[in-house]
Amino acid sequence: MVHPTDPVLMACQFMRAEAREPIGLAQIAAAAHLSERGLQHAFKKRLNTTPLGYLRGVRLTRAHDELVAEAAVRDPGRRITVNEIARRWHFAHPSRFAALYLGRYGRYPADTLRGRGTETVAHPIASSIAPADEARMES
Repeated sequence: MVHPTDPVLMACQFMRAEAREPIGLAQIAAAAHLSERGLQHAFKKRLNTTPLGYLRGVRLTRAHDELVAEAAVRDPGRRITVNEIARRWHFAHPSRFAALYLGRYGRYPADTLRGRGTETVAHPIASSIAPADEARMES
């Protein structure tokens, strides 16, 4: 049973809610009512990752969802690029984003944007405390 004031749960909820914003470890720790070091320790113990690793996973999932949505539109007059989507989710380096994306989804983000292989693949860290699991965790 996880209490609604569980710091890891609070941090995960905060990161999912604020993923599009330029947040960092200090803001995440404040949302969880922990020190930065305490938050890092709690994440390592509970999820075997770091808070920023979790945030990166959330952002990667959101970027993937946006790429899939853009691929479904297929409007020739609408020309969004992988780099625009990556920057929107705070991935500053296109090659790093592509490598992370390839590692998680097994294809390049450009392939997803073109509509190739758009099935969703769950990521173990980003989904370890996902919204669907929160109700179970809070009971």
